[in-house]
Amino acid sequence: MRARSKRALRARCSPTSPGERAWAPTGRGRGGRRAKSVGAFAARRLVEEIASGATMDRFAADQLVPFAALVAGMSRVRITDVTEHVETAMWLAETFLGASTRADGASLVTAGRGRHAS
Repeated sequence: MRARSKRALRARCSPTSPGERAWAPTGRGRGGRRAKSVGAFAARRLVEEIASGATMDRFAADQLVPFAALVAGMSRVRITDVTEHVETAMWLAETFLGASTRADGASLVTAGRGRHAS
């Protein structure tokens, strides 16, 4: 059995509307933080994500880049932030998949070349 890290990222699920759920980080598992401050942090982050109107949150946006790069044509996704993970995913898509990517403010745009199974 694997030991759980005390520094593991913790998250809470919150209903946003019927049938939808949003995940928000509650902290990085650091000891010595009061539950009330961790809850307040998670609530602020969740409100920021929902208020942004983005289709993808800051933690999931980088996961879409490789798939968008594999699809022929233009993909546009509204994101909350261009994180280092998004920048890395963009670089990887350009370098290894031949896609064209750019971040226009709150939009992540990928021009995929299309790939077919061989």
